Amino acid sequence: MTATPLRARAAARLWSGFARASGRAFEIDLRSLALLRVGLGAMLLVDLARRARFLERDYTDLGRLPAEALAPYGAFATRNLHTWASGEPAAVAALFALQALFALALLLGWHTRIATGLCWVMVTSLQWRNPGLNLGGDVMMRLMLFWGLFLPLGARASLDARRRSGPPPADAFASWATAAVLLQMGLTYWMALLHRGAGTLWWSGDALYFALHYDQFATRFAVWLRQFETILPALTYLTLAWETAGPVLAISPFGQPWLRGLAVAGFVALHLGIAACFRLDLFGPEFAAIWMGFLPGAFWDALARRIPTLRRAEGTPLRVPAAAQAAVAVLLVYVVAINESTLERVHPSLRLPEGWTRPAELLRIDQRWALFAPDPPRYDGWYVMAGRTADGREVDLLRGGAPKTWDKPPVVSALVDPRTRRYLASFELQSGDPRWPFYVAWLCREANARRAGPDRLLRVNVYYVRETTTLQGPVRGEILNLASGDCTEDGG
Repeated sequence: MTATPLRARAAARLWSGFARASGRAFEIDLRSLALLRVGLGAMLLVDLARRARFLERDYTDLGRLPAEALAPYGAFATRNLHTWASGEPAAVAALFALQALFALALLLGWHTRIATGLCWVMVTSLQWRNPGLNLGGDVMMRLMLFWGLFLPLGARASLDARRRSGPPPADAFASWATAAVLLQMGLTYWMALLHRGAGTLWWSGDALYFALHYDQFATRFAVWLRQFETILPALTYLTLAWETAGPVLAISPFGQPWLRGLAVAGFVALHLGIAACFRLDLFGPEFAAIWMGFLPGAFWDALARRIPTLRRAEGTPLRVPAAAQAAVAVLLVYVVAINESTLERVHPSLRLPEGWTRPAELLRIDQRWALFAPDPPRYDGWYVMAGRTADGREVDLLRGGAPKTWDKPPVVSALVDPRTRRYLASFELQSGDPRWPFYVAWLCREANARRAGPDRLLRVNVYYVRETTTLQGPVRGEILNLASGDCTEDGG
């Protein structure tokens, strides 16, 4: 026997072993993908319900950001369904209702791939209508919907599956799309770690101390937790270690399913902890729901002892067309490049050539993961939105019309809802920002709709009381007058 056939067989065995290991690393059980589908649908419905409370304020021409004020956000903000349809509340409400139907179809698994695509279109349009409102959870939701177009989300526990004839496909499933969603989650944490390389607080152990003192987002629990200063460095380093190692455990070709299960449990706990400490709307629950969609098959096998309908299917494995696999592979490489290009402040040579990010913006797979990076903010503060009434009083619009005061609120984050804080933060405390006049006019209309006679507002001033966080505690700073405007007779 010659050496050449031996080397060929050895290479074949090596490649076969690599393929099996890769399959284990990126395999996702179809029952877990069903849970991911349900989680995405449920989170979309909850998100819509929360946004609907402020539909007129945030998504119509009667609110604080009419279509004419969208120029700072670029061309895509003026070219979406929610802007084209109408600035009237009824038209936007109709789009909300339509999106809710698509989300319900996704949750139930009815024409799943079409429902996923329609949800992705509606979500991206809604997010473009007022980009200043978007938080990290919103970005991840639209990314999961995009990658979900290439996943068999309706293969199990769906109306689609009930209509299908024949035995169900094998639950073990691996493809470039499963690799994409798992690596997408990993990129979230790894990119944040790389962005933090330009800072100092994470590596000195002080990051969590400063993060918990970021009062605009800190909850009552965070205010309580930050008194235990001696444990905060350990929690800071534990966060760094988990964000480094956790995604590796999720895609390890060895030690499965236990390492995947540990990764899921760890990240669900991390994001529920973030939700307890910071008012970031649905950021924590959305990430937790997505991670639950990666549970290992062994979890369902154990549960099937009590719920027989969840038992493992051992049918024919699902096959994905080669063209779809190739397309996802190219998109995944592109997303990695997009993420690397966001490190231009740390490594300028990584910046992509002009125009290369345009497809990412069009597909809404653009992303920048810099979770409290390079450092948590050292500067903080709170807003005072003062109105002068017809009888000469100064009232604080954020405190129910109480007399204006510069005193710090007990819980700063309770003054306004999370999306308003995010929206105002997008102005970066610039008093000359062109969006301020629209905001002031809306404040006048909103307040005077409930006021009359001597209680009517004649003028509104938006102030920001600055505060600097130090290791010795917060230090009060200057008061900035960000915007002012007279209230007209019609309230604006």
